[in-house]
Amino acid sequence: MELLHHSVHKVSDRHEWILFLHGAGGSSRLWTQHVKAFKDRFNLLLIDLRGHGKSKLPTSDSPYTLDLLTQDVTQVMDACGVRSAHVVGISLGAILQRWMVHRVPERVHSLVMVGAITRFDQWTWTLVHFGHAVKSWIPFLTLYRLFAWIIMPKRNHKATRRLFVREAKKMSQQEFLRWFELTKRVPAAFKLFRDVEIPRPTLFIMGEEDHLFLKHIKRLVSIYPSYGLEVFAECGHVCSVENPRRFDQRTLAFYESLRSDLPKRSFPG
Repeated sequence: MELLHHSVHKVSDRHEWILFLHGAGGSSRLWTQHVKAFKDRFNLLLIDLRGHGKSKLPTSDSPYTLDLLTQDVTQVMDACGVRSAHVVGISLGAILQRWMVHRVPERVHSLVMVGAITRFDQWTWTLVHFGHAVKSWIPFLTLYRLFAWIIMPKRNHKATRRLFVREAKKMSQQEFLRWFELTKRVPAAFKLFRDVEIPRPTLFIMGEEDHLFLKHIKRLVSIYPSYGLEVFAECGHVCSVENPRRFDQRTLAFYESLRSDLPKRSFPG
């Protein structure tokens, strides 16, 4: 059985695990600057999702689905002896996090969602439909650069855009198209976000300049007050890259709060 490419930083069998998931077009390299802050306190598992980074799983004629991606991830967890983990994800990785809680809740301790996408508004759906209309004749990197600029348009987002485009260059045209097709299937996850409170401790970390998605997170947190929300000033969609030290501090504080609150918490699964 071929597995996704992954890297492990293990302290001991007694330490809890953190699983890091990147977004579409990225790779586990997006998390390398955070390893130092976590590696002495937690076991870490960093994964390149299929078609990304160094993961080269065989493709098939079947479309990519959230169930398939969940299976990919849990197979790596099994191979590494990770029964359950705190899961951290960026962007599309946050959608996958939510689906994991839905399908394999016993594998998830908590969620930290960075630049979470919980719904597409009319403008975003227009962009997605445009992408589907032109994807067969526009080079995928051109389309990816356009979407990266629309999602992260400000001058202070430039370094993050470049980082994502550099990682996306490792994808093939075929893989990009398979992942882009996944946008037709995310409404099922969006419905979960809207209709079902996540039965795990959940922290959203967003940039105040995330103009497409922050408003939806604020609305969601108003519906489910158990969720935490941290908004980073002068940051865009991928605020963990733009302000890594604050991300590390806030995430570690979240995990510390879970430890202190452990006797009070009881979650199914």
